[in-house]
Amino acid sequence: MILRQISQSHLTLLDYCPRKFQHVYLEQLSFPLSMQEQAALKRGSDLHHLMQQQELHLLPPVNPTPPSWSPETVKLYQMAHQLATVIPKPSESTRFRQSEYRLHYEIEGMLLTVVYDLLMLTDTHAYIVDWKTYSRPPQQAELATHWQTKLYPFVLAATSEYRPSDITLSYWFMQISGNSSGSSSGSPSGSPSDQPDQATDVTAIAPDLQPDCIRFEHSDRHQHQVHHDLIQTIRRLKQWLADYETGIALPQTDRIQERCPRCPFAFRCGRSHPSASDQWTDLDNIEAIAEIPLPDGSLKDEFLRNEWLKDKLPQDELPQDELPQDESLRLE
Repeated sequence: MILRQISQSHLTLLDYCPRKFQHVYLEQLSFPLSMQEQAALKRGSDLHHLMQQQELHLLPPVNPTPPSWSPETVKLYQMAHQLATVIPKPSESTRFRQSEYRLHYEIEGMLLTVVYDLLMLTDTHAYIVDWKTYSRPPQQAELATHWQTKLYPFVLAATSEYRPSDITLSYWFMQISGNSSGSSSGSPSGSPSDQPDQATDVTAIAPDLQPDCIRFEHSDRHQHQVHHDLIQTIRRLKQWLADYETGIALPQTDRIQERCPRCPFAFRCGRSHPSASDQWTDLDNIEAIAEIPLPDGSLKDEFLRNEWLKDKLPQDELPQDELPQDESLRLE
């Protein structure tokens, strides 16, 4: 597979484990997400969609919210409103402002792609804003090492007239304390709720929604360092890709105890140890297991059909009462 375009997600996974990068991006292998992970991804996607609608002045005025809306939907609108009100406005007049702005930069034969949640430009300064729905923001020192923190100001400085010192990157974290529903009712379109009908003022400050900001000022030193890191990383990746075409797998991470036990590709990589429950039953004694008698006639056919369905259908398609959804967590 020829890889010509990369983003911060590619580089992050490449640093984490080159072999996992191979499975995900080169071999296009996927793995199921837990309900908690699905809920976190959905909440982040919904919030980004609402913020984009708000920037385009397409977000309908809903205050108070309709009583039929689910608590999760109300919370999403509260998050969007509070983020919109806390973002500082540049002191100078803004000559460009756009959400979900995509920018490209070619380096070492690779096309780098970044997508800014919000980009604001004045005559003398550039402001990059990124929304996060982590349950808890990381430490600033840790966040500074992330590829997103490196790439976003770097690409803007490399493709515009702004000097590195003219660029500011701000992460806005919407922390959600306590529990939050992770069900599909959290769609911005809203859906009926089992809670008692009541309207909510989205402009009110919700005590469990606490916007927090971590800001990074770019510099010439950072620009040169990121450029150097990118060249080294891309050259290493291109060598691994050339080796991969000849049948040589990408290297595995050396942080086995920390990263491999919970990796969905651990067995594929030969780094998992099967538990006792994964072992085969002793086949020599298989006939000693008592045979279960089945009903006769149509009841027998129905029994066999239902047992076959249990093996073939996903859990949510079985003819049974709706199962309760787990509580949701973020991502980013």
